[in-house]
Amino acid sequence: MRRGFDAKLPDRYTKKYDVLVGQHGSPPKPVHVRTVHVGSWYVRSSHFAGAGADQVTVYVLIGLEKNPDGARFFVTKNSDMETEFRQPANWRKFGFIDVEAVEQYEDNWDLLRA
Repeated sequence: MRRGFDAKLPDRYTKKYDVLVGQHGSPPKPVHVRTVHVGSWYVRSSHFAGAGADQVTVYVLIGLEKNPDGARFFVTKNSDMETEFRQPANWRKFGFIDVEAVEQYEDNWDLLRA
């Protein structure tokens, strides 16, 4: 809300998104939110294929040395992260997104305004 968005949690449990985000008068967008304190984000491979590729994910990094009292936010479409997704050979459904992969999308809130 500090950034000019309305946000609403889903009415029921859904795997499709974590929160609905929009601006007054515009239809809300489904958004995934992934949060870590250190290291990489643990994500599903299905988020990078099909309809999930166009969805927005907000990667949140909490309490880093660079910003110990707050958080850093990286806002990106899943399709932009597809080539950055690391998946160990023996893993089928999950993998990782590294901090370095999302740094260029820090505070990219305009993506939710489009």
